[in-house]
Amino acid sequence: MTRPAAADLDPTLPEALRLEAAAWATVADGLRVIGTPEQHAFGEAFLAAHPELDSDRVWMEGPHDVVRLLPAFGLFVPGDETHRRLCWLCVNATRMVLHCWDGIAENPDARDRLSTLAGVLRGDWFQKWDGPEPDWVPLTNAAVAVRDGRTIGDCDACRVEPIATAVAHAARFARDGDLNDAAICLQHVQVAESEGCWWCDPAIPDAANAEFATWFALHTLPASWRCEELPACDPGVPVWRVV
Repeated sequence: MTRPAAADLDPTLPEALRLEAAAWATVADGLRVIGTPEQHAFGEAFLAAHPELDSDRVWMEGPHDVVRLLPAFGLFVPGDETHRRLCWLCVNATRMVLHCWDGIAENPDARDRLSTLAGVLRGDWFQKWDGPEPDWVPLTNAAVAVRDGRTIGDCDACRVEPIATAVAHAARFARDGDLNDAAICLQHVQVAESEGCWWCDPAIPDAANAEFATWFALHTLPASWRCEELPACDPGVPVWRVV
């Protein structure tokens, strides 16, 4: 699949976001070497330009880092439309790697918590600040992946732990509106993707050749901008389906 230019992205997205997403996808899906001086300089300059992101909590490896998209959504206050868009971005992005948890862990905790969080985003408390507040304690703590009755601690931990962390920080961002939590969520999605936790729907033309950032820019960004929920794949089925 050809990496998208800004003109290829959904026209409902603001121009600044389309330009940034196209530039990010080109770099993120390309062959890259991590840790070059140029990448380090990009990260330092980005964090200096965006003091709302805490450099002690958010790392910035270079122009391939998904965090660069967040400022293009615009300023927000907790509960407003931009906050809601960013919440859906966290949920939809995490669903792109969630199947990896299903394929490795025997407990559905990460999936269940993300599903509960999506329900919170659709509910009256989040939409209207009406009704009882959700129970945030389980949602904002990372699930522990279990296999054969034991916590996963082998090489598969590097796949399931980022997914659990992404879910927890997505919930913290929904609750508190701290942009650092959105950044941490998306960065852990990208970590899981780098460990191979990425699949797309073979029923969609060109999907087999689609790369993560390209798919993200073409499908996840516009749905999240519209505060829409992309459907989750069935438990255990390694398919990211856009319908």
